[in-house]
Amino acid sequence: PVTEEVTRVRGNPLDLVRLQIETASGKPFDFTQEDLSLNGCCVEARVFAESPQNNFLPGSGHLAFVEEPAEGVFGDVKVRLDTGFRSGDDVLVHYDPMIAKLIVWGKDRAAALRGLRRALNDYHIVGIPTNVEFLKRCCDNAQFAAGGVTTKFIEENKEDLLLSLIHI
Repeated sequence: PVTEEVTRVRGNPLDLVRLQIETASGKPFDFTQEDLSLNGCCVEARVFAESPQNNFLPGSGHLAFVEEPAEGVFGDVKVRLDTGFRSGDDVLVHYDPMIAKLIVWGKDRAAALRGLRRALNDYHIVGIPTNVEFLKRCCDNAQFAAGGVTTKFIEENKEDLLLSLIHI
């Protein structure tokens, strides 16, 4: 989804799945490398049934209530939500505990992160622990906002990202 949102052909986002199917059936692309452009910034947050304060232990259980953020274009951001869960569903231990992917495009990183933070504020899940509050803290972190984070980001920012989550 991130690549689709920032990669444009003649002003339109790419549909990578469609392109893969058409390529597999032998159809050539109807564009060239020169037709491609990059547009804005896009971030994806994966909402999981997990406990960040407990070493990101996966969770399962009944989703008593789910209120999702609205999808669409809101000012300078575009919000997309890919999910398969609704209120009343169960997250089972036999499968990946990912509840949804929240994809937000903006004209730049700051706009995309502001849009992601707003969308996360509008995401409410009752019944099982999730990483929504953790994701909000990532959006609020200056190092994360600046970009260029590494796989050591959580460890380096553990106190800000996780410590007070224990009390939530």
